[in-house]
Amino acid sequence: MGTTDTEQLGDFVRKQRETAGLSLRAAARAAGIDHKYLFNIENGKVEQPGPRILVALARVLEVEVEDLYALAGYTMPEGLPTFEPYLRTKYGLPSEAVQQLDEYFAYLRQRYGSDENSASQAAPGDSGGGGGDGSTPASGRTGSSGRPS
Repeated sequence: MGTTDTEQLGDFVRKQRETAGLSLRAAARAAGIDHKYLFNIENGKVEQPGPRILVALARVLEVEVEDLYALAGYTMPEGLPTFEPYLRTKYGLPSEAVQQLDEYFAYLRQRYGSDENSASQAAPGDSGGGGGDGSTPASGRTGSSGRPS
């Protein structure tokens, strides 16, 4: 008989909690959940804890939330989020700040090219990369001798 996903999640959470030196009650309190619910997660009795619970546990246990999502059976999206929700979620920025950053990154994409191919196709001395004087490649990196690497 194989170990189920819920048992694997429970084992992982228990081991991480014990490694962190937290009691079941202390970890539950820090995550803002009932200690009985955490007990049930650790014993494989919760089919799929909600994302908010997993985020709280990841924070308390200092583990990647993606690891908990995977163990709980959630599938992760293939792509990255768009810039606005990422900035709002990660940094809690107001709309005005997000708009300013989006405009600045649009400027950077225009200046340096949005991918490696456009940057490598810029003519030497073109303002599309480096210092604009042809002395550095589009990446702007130089070796320890001051020459492009």
